[in-house]
Amino acid sequence: MKKIPEDSHYFESTNGNIHYKSIPVEKLHDEKEQMPIIFFLHGASKKTQNAEYWNPLQQQIINHCIPIKVDTLGNGLSHFYGREIEETFEIKLESLIELVNHITSQFSHRRFGICGRSLGGALASCIAAELEDGIDLLGLIAPGGMKTLANRLNKWNKPISVLWDVKDPIVPFQSFEFLKKLNISTLRLYTVGHTSEATVISLSRTDAQDVTPTHVPELIAPQLFSQFLKDLCTQI
Repeated sequence: MKKIPEDSHYFESTNGNIHYKSIPVEKLHDEKEQMPIIFFLHGASKKTQNAEYWNPLQQQIINHCIPIKVDTLGNGLSHFYGREIEETFEIKLESLIELVNHITSQFSHRRFGICGRSLGGALASCIAAELEDGIDLLGLIAPGGMKTLANRLNKWNKPISVLWDVKDPIVPFQSFEFLKKLNISTLRLYTVGHTSEATVISLSRTDAQDVTPTHVPELIAPQLFSQFLKDLCTQI
């Protein structure tokens, strides 16, 4: 099994200290390395969502990219500087934009992407729209906030892949309609369960009562997640 050493790093943003895990920084500058560097953003729950969330999928991830797994402010080992700072989506987003811009601006020879799940997907879509010149790939897993945030991607013309359970009980799959209306030619959809959407790669599932709809399609279908990530990382 392929191994990849990871170190903890900290970035001092305007609103707090952001913790992230990646391979040793000097190796990120390896000009011989062709795989893209992908920022992975977790969901909202403070109990279960942090940089460690991606560990069960580590093998699928490192087969296709070099990950930077981030604790968003308020989760994991990232923390706000003071209690007077209100924990809002906008504050989390501002700090993440600072982190991503800080790292991507150091490179001229690497492709960068963002992959976010649930709340992390909403944050990822905003970061990609804000830093379009520095972000080449966008992966969304059951992303939240599409009704209000999808239009931020109205000029996006780079690869974007979406992974969803069509029966997601937390973020309804109908939210995909807001992405589809943008008519992004590079948009690909991967689903657990069948759907009539075009250009879909689906994993079959039964409607039997013992099959529970899931908000974690990447964990339920790791092979589909691997395909989703592979296709995203190899698109030009």
